[in-house]
Amino acid sequence: MNSILFDAQERWNKNLRGIRKERGLNQEDLAALMREQGFTTCTQKSISRWEQVGRKPGYAFPSYDKMVGLAKCLQVDVPYLTGDMGGRTYDEQYIADSIGTDPGVVALIKELEQYASEKIDYEDDGEPENITLYHNADELALFILDFVGSEFISKYRDFVAAWMNITPQDDTPKARSEEARYRKYLKAAKFELVDSFQAALRRQYPDPDFDAFLTEKGLECKRNEELQLQQDEEKLRKKIWKKLLEQGGTDSNQDKMRQISSALQLLVDASAKVSNYREERIEALRLRIAARARAAQGLS
Repeated sequence: MNSILFDAQERWNKNLRGIRKERGLNQEDLAALMREQGFTTCTQKSISRWEQVGRKPGYAFPSYDKMVGLAKCLQVDVPYLTGDMGGRTYDEQYIADSIGTDPGVVALIKELEQYASEKIDYEDDGEPENITLYHNADELALFILDFVGSEFISKYRDFVAAWMNITPQDDTPKARSEEARYRKYLKAAKFELVDSFQAALRRQYPDPDFDAFLTEKGLECKRNEELQLQQDEEKLRKKIWKKLLEQGGTDSNQDKMRQISSALQLLVDASAKVSNYREERIEALRLRIAARARAAQGLS
């Protein structure tokens, strides 16, 4: 019975202190939030005692109404603080159960919700037609499955398994060997997890092509430049082939081959110059766009 109580106390202490720090609050900050909730006698010392339940005589669990107040201030639910639920909120736990994964996955993906909180459908002309907000547990669960997929969830489980898989040893040499094994497998699992997550990010948020950085006027400018380059290339090809035809009737076959090779080299060099010219024009266009953006920011 004492061991069960001790475990409950340790879970409470760890979770309360951990989530307070994660929220960026010191003990006085949390006490102030509690006072705003109506617990007028709450002080920094109250929070300190509640984070050390069982450590000293009189350091007892807060009453249930104060537990509810703490949970509200820290944006979690009471069972998370007591260690009876892995998810920080009932919604988080529900989502984790729905998709068969650890609540930590849900917590991680919810951090991205601010970047993907809107699902926008576009009409043919590119204007937003309607916006659907992800605002409840079922929709977020579906979003997570669509966003990360089963591969990421599998990699996350592998990482957690590697992180937890420590076998204590009876002597220091074996312990060092065990530590080396642990760190090796954890590093590999972490790499696989991060790589899988980055792949999910790339799928969900692909890099825009260059056209995305152009206005309609900029796109028209780009089309005109490409058309001019094509025309220049065509003129150059005609000039080279005309030269080949003019020289073809007077020289030996060996000389013809040499002249063709020389002419083709001219074509290669000219193509390189055209390519460089295109890149220079694109870079110049980028600089003009950036300058306009800076000027617009200066006026706003």
